[in-house]
Amino acid sequence: MARRDSVKVSGKPLPLQARKRQRTRDSILSAAWLLFTRDGVSDTSIRNIAELAEVSEMTVYNHFNSRGELIEAAVAMSQPDVATTVEAIEELHADGGPFEILEQMADRIRGATSAELKVRRKYRELARSEPELMAAYLTRREHAADALTEALLPRAAGVGMTEQDLRLLCVAFSALSETVAATQTADTTPGDWADDLVHALNLLRAGWGGAR
Repeated sequence: MARRDSVKVSGKPLPLQARKRQRTRDSILSAAWLLFTRDGVSDTSIRNIAELAEVSEMTVYNHFNSRGELIEAAVAMSQPDVATTVEAIEELHADGGPFEILEQMADRIRGATSAELKVRRKYRELARSEPELMAAYLTRREHAADALTEALLPRAAGVGMTEQDLRLLCVAFSALSETVAATQTADTTPGDWADDLVHALNLLRAGWGGAR
């Protein structure tokens, strides 16, 4: 099975160049997943994937040795798993409960480039404009919320948040992320995007009552 690039080395976050490489790989996988879902695997070429991800075909092959390896990785990526989510949370090196972790996750958008956000908007617009993609898109979001819920259970227990409340929080965070993404324009900077999402999360937290 194709292995997801590790995000840590000896317990430390990867340097900037390696994080950029990971983001490029993730962009390629997102493009492949969307096109496989819409057009089918057999009718999707490496060129199609490269064009949607706004990279060269050579870049695709720099990340995946073969078309088969890319297909396997894209299929695995379509169902976000708990291990990958835990790995991403550990990379944050953040303390606190679920709200603190989600805020750090939102703030990571600052590290993206404007080009990466352009591709992210492109994926979202395609997924939401193609009826045949909507069900898969929504299912993937649901699986991501499930994986995030399970990954954050130890943090929730540490601050006295119930599993039910945590599940509601993760679903709400997914919805917030989607809503904030819909408001972003071509002129939005990574910092602005991160500020908008962190602000939305803080509004949610303010209305959460006793949950922390």
